[in-house]
Amino acid sequence: ALLSVFLEDTQFIPLLLNVLQPNMRTRVCTVINNNIAHEWTLARIASELLMSPSLLKKKLREEGTSYSQLLTECRMQRALQLIVIYGVS
Repeated sequence: ALLSVFLEDTQFIPLLLNVLQPNMRTRVCTVINNNIAHEWTLARIASELLMSPSLLKKKLREEGTSYSQLLTECRMQRALQLIVIYGVS
């Protein structure tokens, strides 16, 4: 019952991600991977992580990466997973 209250709160999951996942790269990839087919934008990912787009860009730059680089990496990783699971036809 208590868990359902948290799951219904749209701000809970991003807040939990902020606490549990130490680096921005991991947090961004988690958001992207949760809905890989979504047309993600920097602004939308920042919103999901409860921060401004400029702060997200800054944090990613500090980690030596960028939004577009991570989006491409996440999509490539998913494609590789699908190839491994289902093979190439």
